[in-house]
Amino acid sequence: MQITQRDFRDRSDFTLIKNLLLKTDRQDLFVMAEEALQSPLVQNATQLWEVSGDLVAFALVDTYANLCFAIAPSYRTTAMQDAIIKYAKGAMRARNAALGQQYTLDASCESTDAPARALFVRSGFTQQHIRSLDYTRSLLAPIPPCVLPVGFRIRAVIGEQEVDALVALHRAAFGTNHMNAAERLAIMRTSQYVPDLDLVVETSDHHLAAFCIGELGQLADGTLIGYPDPIGTHPAFQHHGLASALFSTALQAFHDRGALEARSGTSSENIAMRCLFEKMGFSCSSEKIWFSLEV
Repeated sequence: MQITQRDFRDRSDFTLIKNLLLKTDRQDLFVMAEEALQSPLVQNATQLWEVSGDLVAFALVDTYANLCFAIAPSYRTTAMQDAIIKYAKGAMRARNAALGQQYTLDASCESTDAPARALFVRSGFTQQHIRSLDYTRSLLAPIPPCVLPVGFRIRAVIGEQEVDALVALHRAAFGTNHMNAAERLAIMRTSQYVPDLDLVVETSDHHLAAFCIGELGQLADGTLIGYPDPIGTHPAFQHHGLASALFSTALQAFHDRGALEARSGTSSENIAMRCLFEKMGFSCSSEKIWFSLEV
């Protein structure tokens, strides 16, 4: 049967993408794709492949120039892989030209995924030294108590009216300008967003000192998974144990809602976060390697 290719249209296409991710055991991409596809920039860099109206593959380039794709098992051919890479390269070139930038097209895969590694190498990508580390923790094991210093309290985010303050906190915590109001609102408008799990630490004079965005996801078998990610502390309030207190609060909230496991991740270069994971009872479960391509 003939495979047809088309652009992303509207929200109904995300439902098709969600169903494909469930079929391909790529639920890990669900939240990222839902957040990304709220951006017109990403919608314009998303492609769908169909057979008789059924989605068999999709690819998108997110706002950070990362390639995300999934292919139904029976259509994982070299031709389909090449079509996805060709599309992504063209989409990245078009974005660079429109925005006057020279970003590379980036992609990642599990370190154990030999076919994906072979695809990227064959397509001209260069492997990078940085890795993404995935951490997991059973929520059946005892959760460390929340120990919060005097003068601080943990609360849920008030709502979208607090977005500007949340963006400022995120930028200060990570020393970056990547987060903006549109991206923060996209997180708050996904189907898996739980307002009570969007946590901040507040000082007695109402300054935001730290944050942790908690989300709940469901695996194909119905198992609930908690995702405490990202988590960050304003430089002025670091080394007070605020991140540990947020972690404990989020993990207990996941457990109370029936989640059996918590998952998160960080860069191989983020030693402080890796130490925090280990302190909170997480263990490294897998790693992703990264590739870049000049387009």
